[in-house]
Amino acid sequence: MYRMAVMAMVAGDTSLDVGKCVQLAIVHDLAESIVGDITPHDNVSV
Repeated sequence: MYRMAVMAMVAGDTSLDVGKCVQLAIVHDLAESIVGDITPHDNVSV
């Protein structure tokens, strides 16, 4: 859990706002922790 947020913290691109990247990644990680990782091969309709 929170792998995307950790990757955002250590990305190394100094031109990015790391705080905003981490916030965005945490929202992604929270949603993924509830529904799981859905790939195109899962054939899930929206």
